[in-house]
Amino acid sequence: MKYLILLIMFPLTSSTYLIDFGGEPTKDTGRWFVISDGVMGGLSEGDARFTDSGLEFVGNISFENNGGFTSLRDEFRERDLSGYKKVKIRYKLDGQVLGFTLETSKRWFMPNYKVMLEDTQGEWETVTFKLKDFDTYQIGRKKNSKITERALSQILRIGFITSQKKEGYFTSEIDYIEFE
Repeated sequence: MKYLILLIMFPLTSSTYLIDFGGEPTKDTGRWFVISDGVMGGLSEGDARFTDSGLEFVGNISFENNGGFTSLRDEFRERDLSGYKKVKIRYKLDGQVLGFTLETSKRWFMPNYKVMLEDTQGEWETVTFKLKDFDTYQIGRKKNSKITERALSQILRIGFITSQKKEGYFTSEIDYIEFE
């Protein structure tokens, strides 16, 4: 009987959702692509490629022609993240602050949810965020609300976006994203 209680208290299986970018791309890493402010006439640039240690995202932010961002996004696909409490990201970043985003709509003007990954001066760092702490943003403006359980159950896309309103070059690399 006491073993049964221990199994209930400490389950044998781990319930995580891991997106591991190290090595060859798999169906779990998805297809990632860059969207920059050129869609609105801006001149910022971005590029992404898989490396042996992760997914590299580099770019140059320009404010010319009302520009100022570049982003790295996964393809649209349904994800129910409501069973997870936090997300852990191992990354390195130099020259910019990146927002890690969760989207629930294919329409660009609808709310999305974001936390910030700080500049690490090119050193690897692992950060953990509670999912309930993701802030709501709409058209780049922070709203006075957090992500809901319902929104977590309807995630269509995850991604990264420059969020510092700072011109210049940046480099980043993401080793993994793990929802726990």
